Amino acid sequence: FSIETSFIAEVETPGKVAVPANILVRVLKTIRAEGNISLNLDGDMLVLNTGDGNSTIKTLSSDEFPNIPQPETENSYVIKPKLLIDGIRSVSNSASVSVIKPELSAVYMYSEDNNLIFAATDQFRLSEKKIEYKSEKEIPSIIIPISNAIELVNVLETIEGDVDVYIDENQISIKTDNLYATSRIIDGSFPDYKQIIPKETTTEVIILKNDLLNCLHKMQIFADKFGKTNLHIYPEKKKFTASAHNPDLGEVFDSPDAALKGEELDIAFNHKYLIDSLQSVKADSVSFSFAGAGKPLIIRGIGDPTFTYLVMPMNR
Repeated sequence: FSIETSFIAEVETPGKVAVPANILVRVLKTIRAEGNISLNLDGDMLVLNTGDGNSTIKTLSSDEFPNIPQPETENSYVIKPKLLIDGIRSVSNSASVSVIKPELSAVYMYSEDNNLIFAATDQFRLSEKKIEYKSEKEIPSIIIPISNAIELVNVLETIEGDVDVYIDENQISIKTDNLYATSRIIDGSFPDYKQIIPKETTTEVIILKNDLLNCLHKMQIFADKFGKTNLHIYPEKKKFTASAHNPDLGEVFDSPDAALKGEELDIAFNHKYLIDSLQSVKADSVSFSFAGAGKPLIIRGIGDPTFTYLVMPMNR
């Protein structure tokens, strides 16, 4: 990931220098005085003068600083930063933390039917976020490493107004009048995830998001080392119960109010995966759609078809 930015300054003597970023940031955070900062190069030391003192930082050779790659294409797409921020943030929890399969430790982005779609999966759960985006030019499908995608969000949060996005075979880049950031993209294929999304629902639970979150936090206290939470759904009895058991701590049962329909079902999931899904659900109520024992659960916000979360059940 690379970033280049510029600021308004009074330049008396042009020049260039490289300094350790972590040292410079830590020094700037300690400055108490308001007003301007003066930067001067004295030999191989960068001197920062402020109203309450000065600091000197040993510099590095600017010749060894790598060149920031520029886009290989002139085609760009005008996109609002909030669109990219919402898309990446909504799915980032589902990206794999392992780098064994780079395409899974990443965010997949593509366009379809006037939507920009973001997806991520670690093979145990999957997130998909659709955001309306109309463009005369179709945005190509790309896979962005998750660490770079998060850095991209951090950069986009500082930008007001639209950005120009450039996508070529090797990188995605964003440009504004005073900022340029670029990330490599992964040369690989993202899984054909749509084929694993169940087409039918045999059991459904609709519950208030806050009630569900409170219930899952109780499960978190007593869950075993695998984070196992059991869900017991009995539509005819109008009873929905979650339970967790840890032989060293005890057990918990909780039966929050919920609307139920379909077949009876006992099924288990990792409580963390369920909790993570709720961070991206904007609606007040949540639907759990089950396709039967041993099959994935689909989580969506009621009235919000833009976010889909799939999680695989745990073995008994």
